Amino acid sequence: LALSLRAWAELYHLFLHHESEKIMLTLVNFNLINLTKSIHIKADYYSKRKKVSSFKKK
Repeated sequence: LALSLRAWAELYHLFLHHESEKIMLTLVNFNLINLTKSIHIKADYYSKRKKVSSFKKK
């Protein structure tokens, strides 16, 4: 999801010149996949941290 401004500008130009729905759909799917991945990674990370902190308390 961390696309640079320049990358976004280039994509925006693509939309303006081609108005390709395929590009749009690909981008949306790509972003959704990345978003769900990062959410899973974060959830996994936090659950591991919670386990570690609960071990430390005992």
